[in-house]
Amino acid sequence: MNECTMVETAANGATGNEEALRRIRDLAHSDPSFAAALRGSRTTEEAARMAASRNIRVRPDALWRHRGNLFSGGQPTWPG
Repeated sequence: MNECTMVETAANGATGNEEALRRIRDLAHSDPSFAAALRGSRTTEEAARMAASRNIRVRPDALWRHRGNLFSGGQPTWPG
């Protein structure tokens, strides 16, 4: 699984990445082990693979752009 795809969702016009980011935030809030693993990931590519293992497809660049709002407090997930 080398490439994550972006899909347009017809219901609300949001991109698949936006939906995926919402799902990642929800999962991180409800599953402490996923949240810890996500925080411990070293790259957005690693985080995208981790999300894919939970059937969440997201592009690494979308994770990077939203790194400050994946967790409460607005702390960046990956150093810049």
